Amino acid sequence: MKRDFSADIVWIRTIARKNGIVLNEKMLDKLLCFADNILLWNAKINLLSRKDEENIWRKHILESLIFLFFCRFDSPSTIVDFGTGGGFPGIPLAICLPMCEFVLIDSTQKKVRAVEDILKKLQLPNVTTSAGRGEDLAMTSVYHEKFDYLLARAVAPLRDLLKWGTPFLKKCAEEGNDQEATRRRIIPRGTMILMKGGILDAELAEARIKCRPHSVEVVPVVIEGNDSPDLVDKKLIIIKP
Repeated sequence: MKRDFSADIVWIRTIARKNGIVLNEKMLDKLLCFADNILLWNAKINLLSRKDEENIWRKHILESLIFLFFCRFDSPSTIVDFGTGGGFPGIPLAICLPMCEFVLIDSTQKKVRAVEDILKKLQLPNVTTSAGRGEDLAMTSVYHEKFDYLLARAVAPLRDLLKWGTPFLKKCAEEGNDQEATRRRIIPRGTMILMKGGILDAELAEARIKCRPHSVEVVPVVIEGNDSPDLVDKKLIIIKP
């Protein structure tokens, strides 16, 4: 039996609006379909923890949309979701960014099969999937230096994400001081945006020493109108390798 997510739909639309994002009815319908199908598949395989089933909107869907609250992506663009699991953050973002092309990758074949089934039900033409280790896929001719952005949610230490993720990104020329882009919070192409929680000082220091990224920006996740404890200490790490 499907759960009643009507209150969650109102809540996510309100939170998004308060943070500058408009979710239209088509987007909300697809997010609802996504939540329903995640729970159906979660009864078969572990896409998210059982305790998170009641909290799918506040923890997983909101956390996916947070990338939009703090970042603007050039459009059209190509985006890889590294370690997508059950399709987070890639599927909610693909719903809201129809002009961008997404590839969702994960090393667990059964999770990718579940995501593929969900995508068929959602009819999202801007999303494809691939099963395999990210560090291996990044070196194939299909994916090497083919993406404008890489996104990930806490799938590995920062040094490893930089090492494994950088080969996915296109080599982009240095951009000048574009005041309009800065005003609109547009993230330059060739950038990783990673969501991490907790104290990151040691991880950041190690990543800077071992990987020598061009720039690192840490953005605390503070959301207007949000009362969810799941976002305490969460940060977006915006890295230009």
